[in-house]
Amino acid sequence: MIHLNKQNYSNKEQRPLANFGHILLTKCNINFDFGKQFIQAFNDRFFTREALIVFFSNLRYYLHTKYSEVLLGYVYKNSGWMFLNQKKDIYNDGLTPFSNAELNKITLNIKKLLQYGEKNNFKVYIVVLPSKEYVYQEEDIYHASFEHENTFKLLQKVKKELNYDLIYPAQEFRKLKKENFLFYKTDHHLTDSGCYELYKIILNRIKKDFPDINITPVDKFKISYNNRTRHSSSRNFDRGGNITRALIEDNKTLLKTNYKFYEYKDSNNITVTENWPMGEHVNPNGKHKMFVIANSMIESLIYIMDTSFYSIIKYRFNSSLETPKRKSRIDINGYDPYIKKAKPEILLIILSSGYVFEMEDMYH
Repeated sequence: MIHLNKQNYSNKEQRPLANFGHILLTKCNINFDFGKQFIQAFNDRFFTREALIVFFSNLRYYLHTKYSEVLLGYVYKNSGWMFLNQKKDIYNDGLTPFSNAELNKITLNIKKLLQYGEKNNFKVYIVVLPSKEYVYQEEDIYHASFEHENTFKLLQKVKKELNYDLIYPAQEFRKLKKENFLFYKTDHHLTDSGCYELYKIILNRIKKDFPDINITPVDKFKISYNNRTRHSSSRNFDRGGNITRALIEDNKTLLKTNYKFYEYKDSNNITVTENWPMGEHVNPNGKHKMFVIANSMIESLIYIMDTSFYSIIKYRFNSSLETPKRKSRIDINGYDPYIKKAKPEILLIILSSGYVFEMEDMYH
């Protein structure tokens, strides 16, 4: 037992480790799942486990010449594309089709959110990002890629009942992918090219309500190239989440693609403050104040969006429920004091298509 891993999180697999649990839940209550919990925790922590996982993951990968299944997904060795197994993705709980009651609840919540915006004098925009697996489905030749049925149902219902359009750039992305890589091959995040295209789509929608907002042209950015990925608030480059979680070490084969990276030429005029899970970008040459509630896709996108806005305050909803204090990840009542303090003209919510179910808990 002395050699058991005592950490609660695996950096190799990028996931929490199972806990041992307790035999007694209370003085009078026995935990009948203790045996199962103990086995799961032991399997997560036995001596040399991480080394063995890395060894067998790479062994399985090298034994296949063109295609290999890896942890949480698959890899095409000739092209370098890595995809999540959408049916087994432990980060995606949104595959169960919505019931009518759930669809009604989300639609009602969006209606409440729009009314909240009207009452507090700001416009609301909701972005639903298509999955990499859907946008690049032709690259995944051995699997029938699909987009989440829940997304399509929700788009139609909200349009019909509220006459409101969610921003869902799936078809635009399917066309634009021919010009640039919109997603990284070894990660599920948008590239800077993908962020710039999304930025233009969002800004064109916002311009209908704020015609004085300007879209920053490409020539205002310095373009560089790198075969690594960049998608966090640290702005550091890494190999990508897919390849890291797969525990594959074949950089020579899988890191052949060079991606475009955008650096705003006047970035010295923009003040950036990071205080996880919050951040603020202030550009004295921009216009309008925006409050953003988003997942990790905002981290690269904000460095393009801040070229247009005077102020952007962002909160990562995929963070602890303690900051801000809230009952669910997109609990609007939990964000309410922060929104009112910021006094934005725009509220932007960004989430991925597999996570539209999160909006069921916007109001409790």
